[in-house]
Amino acid sequence: MSQHPSRRSVLCTISAFGIGGIAPLRAAAQETYPARPVTIVTPFGAVVDSHARYLAQEFSKRLGGTFLVEQKFGAGGTIGINHVAKAKPDGYTLGVPGSGTLTSGVNLRQPPYDPAAFTFLGIIQTWNNFLLTGANSGINSIADLVSAARAKPGQLAFGSSGQGSTLHLTAEMFCQATGIKMIHVPYKDYAHVFPALMNGDLTFIFNSVQGAQELVKAGKMKALAYTGSRRVTHFPNVPTLAEQGVADVFAPPSFSALVGPPQMPPAITNRLIDAMRDIAASPSYLASISGTGIDPEGIFGDDLKKYLAEERSAWGAVIKKLGIKVES
Repeated sequence: MSQHPSRRSVLCTISAFGIGGIAPLRAAAQETYPARPVTIVTPFGAVVDSHARYLAQEFSKRLGGTFLVEQKFGAGGTIGINHVAKAKPDGYTLGVPGSGTLTSGVNLRQPPYDPAAFTFLGIIQTWNNFLLTGANSGINSIADLVSAARAKPGQLAFGSSGQGSTLHLTAEMFCQATGIKMIHVPYKDYAHVFPALMNGDLTFIFNSVQGAQELVKAGKMKALAYTGSRRVTHFPNVPTLAEQGVADVFAPPSFSALVGPPQMPPAITNRLIDAMRDIAASPSYLASISGTGIDPEGIFGDDLKKYLAEERSAWGAVIKKLGIKVES
């Protein structure tokens, strides 16, 4: 009898290897993620950039490998998040877009990316904002701000992180609700807004508690109001907008989501989501945001996609109410 295997037996052996051998090899290849450095693109500075760096640090601990943060600022965050949208969907380019680049701003102009097509990984924190003025502005309350603006209609200015950003739209709603007219000045790098506010070039801005608190504590800026429903625990003397008679302002919490390019592999997507869930539930994370004005949150995967779709719709209604022209 021939000692050589038949063609059929060879094919059966290959078939069996394909079922029982190749699949584990593929799984092992996916389990090596990350096999090289992962870049997390941040389109904004301040709290968004800080959040990206925290995630990079925590992912490195939980997943191994190296996670790096790359700043790509400009165009209200569009430059950075468009870079993520066009990247290879292999899990090695991620991004932390802010609210405006996924919800509010996309109602004003068609972005070069589809805001609903990303691989949605998670949100683990949200925050509300202070309404701020310069320490030497002579303005000590919302009533003072409204009086100053009405005395010089269309002459005073407020700053934002870009046309269509949530900070811009919140300021526009504030102006509409109080019946004042002011000039909008968008900033490519929002860090430059602080000197402008402190030297009087701007009358007010909205900014996260985390990003502003040190300057407020140092007496360089004044927090006139808070956009949340309750006062911030460690700033008990800063009243909410509603407490000062300004209730008709749509100001949902801001966020920075973690996303990847469209159609990332499910195995990598799930691994990143699991790591985010672990971060969000860790005592060290909760301790790190205590007293910063940041609230813990946990929205992941498809739930995040649905949440963002609802936010886009809500901001669309706000933009229509404001009468801001929606560009085609």
